[in-house]
Amino acid sequence: YRGRLYLLRLTPSTARSISGSRLLAAQSAVDSIAALSAANHVRLLLFHAPVNPNVDLYRTPQDRETYRRFVAGVSARYGIPLFDFENSIGPELWGHLLNGPDPLHMGRTAQQEMAKQFFDAMNSVEFKN
Repeated sequence: YRGRLYLLRLTPSTARSISGSRLLAAQSAVDSIAALSAANHVRLLLFHAPVNPNVDLYRTPQDRETYRRFVAGVSARYGIPLFDFENSIGPELWGHLLNGPDPLHMGRTAQQEMAKQFFDAMNSVEFKN
């Protein structure tokens, strides 16, 4: 991992684009999970995971819009509740990685806050049987 970061001159927080076959495969997998869940009466929730506000994971605004539009479409197509936690954890509650902000790993206080937000979100949904 560190070798890849060094050789490619990346940091853990370097914004990246996902496109082509990788994007189509990921979207197909999410859509299949949603379809199977609906067909088998499995209660599914979608959420935008929290991200360190000091890090931009999207290379371009179009990358972010493509991701958000896809998730909103899955939510609408299958009637799946969608929650947005992307900016729900303040920057002071995130860790550091390789002398920079960690894009994905939160501290203990942030984990507790996220658990509360997620529990509240789950309890706010009324599922049809």
